[in-house]
Amino acid sequence: MFSRSTTRALIQSGVTCEPQYLTGMDLSIGHGGSTCALVYPSGLDAQALQNSLQRVLTHYPVFTGRYRRDANGFVLIDGQDAGLSFSVTQHREPMPAWGTDNPIGKAMGRYCARIYPWTLVNRDHAPMQMQLHMFACGGSLLTVTAAHSLCDGNAFWGFMMDWVRCHGDHPVVPPVLDRNALIAKSSQYRAHPSPQAWLLRDCSKAAHLRLYAGLAWQHLMWLSNRRLRFSGETLSAWQRDAAQTLPESAPF
Repeated sequence: MFSRSTTRALIQSGVTCEPQYLTGMDLSIGHGGSTCALVYPSGLDAQALQNSLQRVLTHYPVFTGRYRRDANGFVLIDGQDAGLSFSVTQHREPMPAWGTDNPIGKAMGRYCARIYPWTLVNRDHAPMQMQLHMFACGGSLLTVTAAHSLCDGNAFWGFMMDWVRCHGDHPVVPPVLDRNALIAKSSQYRAHPSPQAWLLRDCSKAAHLRLYAGLAWQHLMWLSNRRLRFSGETLSAWQRDAAQTLPESAPF
């Protein structure tokens, strides 16, 4: 039987921000977690990763907050820097030979954190969680799970690229993360003067049931199981091309 040991830490940015109300778009896509898995056959330095993570989080203080519900029922991220969950697991077995021809697939659940919609609001549960798995052969697997209402795909990869820049001691252009400014601007075009008045409305249980039954049906009928895979050579060629045509986007 394989054995392993795990250590856990909360990585804080050392920076707080004003509470950020979730927008209607944030709420519509939900609080479920999406996971990204990155395989490093040559391994990763756990302490160096945590150090660079702390530095990049100074530009992303909303990522270390917690989801709260205010007196009116609106969901916000408190911006109080409770910390991002980061665990390191040492495995005594070698890393499986994952790659483009051997994806992690169903084994992903063994190596990533789970974020469910009911685990976030008014709970001490980080909306972004990371697990670093270090194997006896020297290889490493890094999984990053984030609530979809915290960041969409574009924002997620913007964060990951900024983490790469911090890890390589490159400068980072501070991102714009002020949801309140977006809500305030949007409210100018609404009938309601309150920035949050249009984000929430009462809905019957029957309406809830119809909505989620429809979403489940769409998921079952329309979801494709096809995968889009790129070789390392293809990705390297894209990086070289981007370095020439978009030098401002470096480092990679």
